[in-house]
Amino acid sequence: MKEPLPEEIKKAKFGQRIVAFIHTPALDYLKPAIEEKKLQIFALERWERDGVDPLSEMSKIAGEVGANLGIMALETKLIYNSKRFGYVSSDKKANAMIIGSAGQVGRVATEVLAKQDIFNKIVCVDPQNHSFSKYIDGRPLIINTKQFSLDSLADADLIICGARVPTQSAPKILTAKEVEFLKDGVVIVDVAIDEGGNFEYSYPQKPNESPRIVMVRGKEIVLISIPNLPGTVPRVSTPAISRAVFPFVKSIIETFQSNESFPEDVLKTLII
Repeated sequence: MKEPLPEEIKKAKFGQRIVAFIHTPALDYLKPAIEEKKLQIFALERWERDGVDPLSEMSKIAGEVGANLGIMALETKLIYNSKRFGYVSSDKKANAMIIGSAGQVGRVATEVLAKQDIFNKIVCVDPQNHSFSKYIDGRPLIINTKQFSLDSLADADLIICGARVPTQSAPKILTAKEVEFLKDGVVIVDVAIDEGGNFEYSYPQKPNESPRIVMVRGKEIVLISIPNLPGTVPRVSTPAISRAVFPFVKSIIETFQSNESFPEDVLKTLII
């Protein structure tokens, strides 16, 4: 269900078929093995049939888990004493930003945040953004935009990154340039870390690892960048991903058995 590790891909047989979530091109170590052993590798994240793909179910779970992790980190910062920030009362309202909000990760994360009463506003950023907005007592809680402003970036107490590009590494959206505008002590949840992350300074953390404090250009950033977030809630993820993957695997097996050519949607997943 996940990509072969470097020590595993070395043991692959010549001409072997591998079906998995590969997340290329971030995994450069796969390319020599593919060429040397003539492997047929089918990337599940590239598959789409009738507008449905296996990764969408995992993206929903990742969006929910990532948002909840961000909320917990933010609430801890708001409620408890901190040598750096001093005491902040628990009734303080926070501002959030979701980058890549039109995707499944961003949509679910937005829904989770919108149910909390600790947010003053949630800025949703995506070039494909929809016009959905939510108002509380006449004021905008959710603000949709196709491009984030530096003012909104500077206001954010919590940033959730979920922007992805199919078949490519995740775009670096928060770079050293943007760090200049970030609030000291901002919480960043980089859900796109499986594809390399949207935050330039993200790195893969261990499952269930506590948020890490990273210093970037003199600013303290609370970073959460755990790969495979759905894997941290296996009782929910396992049945969901099994249902999503089964039609794809069934299609491949039937093609092998019939010696027919692969259908177009399966060919799109083949890494050559």
